[in-house]
Amino acid sequence: MPRTAIYTRTQITKKTLHLIKERGPAAFTARDVGAALGTSSRPIFTAFENMEDLRNEVARMGMKIYNNFMKTDSDKPLTYTEYSLRLIRFFQKEPNFATFALENVGNQVPTLIDPISEEVIARLKKVCGLSDEQFSILFKHTWSMVLGIAAQCSIAKVEYSDDEIREMFKRQFLGILHTFNHPDPDSVIAQVI
Repeated sequence: MPRTAIYTRTQITKKTLHLIKERGPAAFTARDVGAALGTSSRPIFTAFENMEDLRNEVARMGMKIYNNFMKTDSDKPLTYTEYSLRLIRFFQKEPNFATFALENVGNQVPTLIDPISEEVIARLKKVCGLSDEQFSILFKHTWSMVLGIAAQCSIAKVEYSDDEIREMFKRQFLGILHTFNHPDPDSVIAQVI
């Protein structure tokens, strides 16, 4: 006869997400989750196939929180810079969850690294007017910088103002656009930053 679950998948996932947000990724163990539930780890393995299954559910639930944070009150679409600033601010607000997400890149789970809006990328590509190869280089460099700043803000507790971050973006974009001999980098900067 199959075991009856004392806790639902949702209850365990919510408790695990709360635990990670409070104590960090190191708390993502069956023993710690069980203790947070006030029980052994057994209910976890009744509701989930394994810890990877739980990790995936925590990541999905975390993405809902992230997506709500990224929503705007305006119908105006976010620029790449505004999107990036919001991501950085999320990392500051939820440093433990952000660290959990960064540690799980490559684990085939949805993370904060994956969701950059196709619409944001398409607008950025159109504004830049670069070849596909050039745009790929620009995007990799700038997105790596965004994640680096986000990691500094969440892990090392470095604080940058929005103006400081915009200035960093501006210099990064200008450097790359000049490398490609872009005919009008200032017009790109005016639209992106």
